[in-house]
Amino acid sequence: MMLRVIYLSLFTIASALPPLSPSNARNNASLISHEDGSCIIQAAHFLPSEPGIVPKNFKGLRFDCEFDKRFVLPLDLDANQEKEMRGMLVDGRLVANYSMLVFNPPNANPTTSKQMEIKVVDESVRIPRGADMLAYIKTAPTPRPPAFHKEDGDPFFFFPAPKRALVIKVIDSDGDTVSETPAQLSDYVFGTGGDSITARSQLNACSYGKFDLKPESPEGLDSNTSAEGVIKVTIDIPFSSGKYAVESAVRDEAAKILGYELPGEAYDYVMISVKCYQYCNWAAYAYTNSWLSVFKNEFITQPGVILHGKCSATCPTSI
Repeated sequence: MMLRVIYLSLFTIASALPPLSPSNARNNASLISHEDGSCIIQAAHFLPSEPGIVPKNFKGLRFDCEFDKRFVLPLDLDANQEKEMRGMLVDGRLVANYSMLVFNPPNANPTTSKQMEIKVVDESVRIPRGADMLAYIKTAPTPRPPAFHKEDGDPFFFFPAPKRALVIKVIDSDGDTVSETPAQLSDYVFGTGGDSITARSQLNACSYGKFDLKPESPEGLDSNTSAEGVIKVTIDIPFSSGKYAVESAVRDEAAKILGYELPGEAYDYVMISVKCYQYCNWAAYAYTNSWLSVFKNEFITQPGVILHGKCSATCPTSI
């Protein structure tokens, strides 16, 4: 059985690359368009909720701009710019969660720099229409994450130890949440209650025993709010607030419970379990080269969703 790259879970092979922090992080959208502004480019891959059926206008790949761990905005691109970004992601000139988007390109002509300035409009990062995306991207030192340079072709060399994982069961301000308890989620994902067909067991089998998704439990939490490898988090906004607001709220509340910002030193992967929010034609999504994935409704309990992939373990982009 061949291990598949998981573009809808944290288990993308490039996740071995440590996340970087933006050199000029912004905590307020009104401060973003300074001449030294920059952010980390993130690539989120979405899986349709109906297997084999891609809804009209469904976007399987979306690009975001991360200013710090809790401040992320979508990139507003025209069709040609999006095509250019996809191409650079494939050929390695753009490495998600590594390459930087520079707001005022140093090679811009002074007479056209204002026209080339990136701005925040309607809660998104708007790229000037018709502009060449390559001019805004500060490329990574290497063309691709180190995981793709193994000469002997072993697709599992980057899994030397168990991968510590956490599932977050989210409850919104309306009390909406998935029906499964923390203990049930722990069993369905890790097999802690005796379930033999889980994401952990299947990843282990598909990697010939080299990939172990290990539940990592935070200390000091009671059984009402946690289980092995699972915590329960309540946010103060409804799921209808949308992807970016919900992600930010979950990270904030998780940090309060754990005492540090995720993933911290404790976790390699974090899986967030939510109810439907905004454009619910997706089952799950994950960020390339990252530690974070999000699952809608019951899909967090389905190993086939967590393991679903589109290319072999040597695929450079998890597309």
